[in-house]
Formats: sequence, C-alpha cells, structure tokens
Amino acid sequence: MRGNRGNSRPVARRKYKHRNYSPHGWSSGKPWLLASTAEPTQFEQFIAELGDSPPEMWHQDVRVQRWVREHKNRRYVPEFLLKQLGETVLSDGEVLW
Repeated sequence: MRGNRGNSRPVARRKYKHRNYSPHGWSSGKPWLLASTAEPTQFEQFIAELGDSPPEMWHQDVRVQRWVREHKNRRYVPEFLLKQLGETVLSDGEVLW
C-alpha cells in the first residue's frame, strides 16, 4: 500500500487550474489603483494656470470667485473655499434650473 489506501490504481492527482482566475481580482492581494489619483482635478489645473498664489488668497481673486460660482455644482471645489466665499452646493436630488 503505497499511499493509495488499498486501491489497485493510484489516486489521480488534480490539476489546480483556475479558469476564472483574474490576476487583479480580490484573491490576488494586490490593491486596487484609483483612477482619480493619476490626474489633477480641474480646479487644480485652473489654480496652476493662475500661477503661484497661496490658498489663503484664493477667495480674494475675482477669477477664482467667478470659476467657483460657475462650476461649484459640477466640479470639485475645496470645502474651505466654498465656506470663505459663502457658496452653497446643490445636493444630488436638487435641480439646477
């Protein structure tokens, strides 16, 4: 008896091939990469175009005020800037017009 527990034929070995295995699935242990971390937001791009100005001065710039009013319900705007400008953002259920 060589490991086959009395059977005349040896035990067939299973081949562990995972047909639905994905190298990026939950079982791989690799973390998911967030797509939003790769590119700057449109607000960050706008501020970069304006030049070097400290965030404490953004609320005084007329161009920033205009951009925030136009894009506050559609684009990311930092919360501290919204508070400084006294702007409110519509929730998901509210209508823009």
